[in-house]
Amino acid sequence: EWCLKSVAIKEKQGDVHAASATYHLMGRIAEDERDPTAAREWFRKSLAINEAQGDRHSVAEDCDSLGVLAGYAGRFEECAQWLTRAIKLLFESQDDHGLERVMRNFLALHQSASAQAKETMETIWREAGFGNLPNQLADAGTRVNSGDGRHPSG
Repeated sequence: EWCLKSVAIKEKQGDVHAASATYHLMGRIAEDERDPTAAREWFRKSLAINEAQGDRHSVAEDCDSLGVLAGYAGRFEECAQWLTRAIKLLFESQDDHGLERVMRNFLALHQSASAQAKETMETIWREAGFGNLPNQLADAGTRVNSGDGRHPSG
């Protein structure tokens, strides 16, 4: 309830960045409370604001959260789409820490997927221009690239 009051004040003041951060926090709280529907709604509200503001780093964070949420729900195609979008944005912003985290999320969710879902995720990975999906993150620095020959860690 305090989050709702906080976000109402922030929106009234025109502080969209703070409102977006609060929506993202509300998504995290909903995740912790095992309410994926509410979490998805809050993350999407945050995403909409961040896209409108051109805040690519925060968009990447929202995409990561939505991707993990989709993966936990067994929606692996959606998961892969969100996570590859986050990876591209984090690569472009040169956020190596965030990039590593999202790649770990992708690989962990890939490992938990069925054979058919793994194939779909691998296809989405390749279509994003990243080459073949690495078996583990240690391989990622040499095997994942942005599609232009550069890899995210360099």
